[in-house]
Amino acid sequence: MAITFLEQKKKQQQLLLILVLAIITTCFIVWWGFLRKEEWVVFEEITPEMFRGVNINFEFLENFVPEDFESFEETPVFEEQIGRENPFIPVIKE
Repeated sequence: MAITFLEQKKKQQQLLLILVLAIITTCFIVWWGFLRKEEWVVFEEITPEMFRGVNINFEFLENFVPEDFESFEETPVFEEQIGRENPFIPVIKE
């Protein structure tokens, strides 16, 4: 009877150790991801005026020839028997 109490106490100590490690890991992740002060890289502000000078060249559509593309090879038709009538019945091997 004393052995079961000792085993239960040992199991509780192991679970307590796992809980403490989980709490420490969670605290570290929260500190690393949220509370740590980090310098932010500031980019130039994007304004609509920056896009006013954008010109789109549509000349490539005038010379577009879809015949230059290679087509896929045709897949041959499968001529053998496909599956069984009822695939859920067991196969009887003789």
